[in-house]
Amino acid sequence: MKKFYVLAKILFLFFAVVSLGLVTVSCSDDDDDEIKAIKSITMSPETESSLIGLLGQNYSWRKDLPDESLLVISNTEDFHSYFGSEANIDIDFDKYTLLCGWVIAYSTATTIESQNLTFNKKKNSYIYSITLNYADGGYQVISSIYFCALYNKLSKKVELEMHR
Repeated sequence: MKKFYVLAKILFLFFAVVSLGLVTVSCSDDDDDEIKAIKSITMSPETESSLIGLLGQNYSWRKDLPDESLLVISNTEDFHSYFGSEANIDIDFDKYTLLCGWVIAYSTATTIESQNLTFNKKKNSYIYSITLNYADGGYQVISSIYFCALYNKLSKKVELEMHR
């Protein structure tokens, strides 16, 4: 009978150690490495203001555009195709990628709460997330909110993810 208790304790300890090992492996931090936040480069207020002005000048009057859009600009040719050949901006496209665009808002109190760029290893692409904030007290109108951000050169596809 004593041998039975010793064998039961050994089996219990064996299964406890194996179970603990399985839990440790399944709860590893490998999934945390799947998505990585990318920090933006600070633009001068003049550059950012010029970009917002160019977006409004070139895209606010067009009725054929979607409610939200992201322009990924990686070179001077792309920049001129979006804003015209006369438009100039102080950005070195050999080093940086410009993300800019618009979202249609239905209230004057709507603002952009956050903008984040992450790299998703599984999808092998970047995801640019924008979260809108709907504050109380605004007038109900259709308006455009323009956004722009500068990043070190991006080499993969960028998807827009809008949180309304």
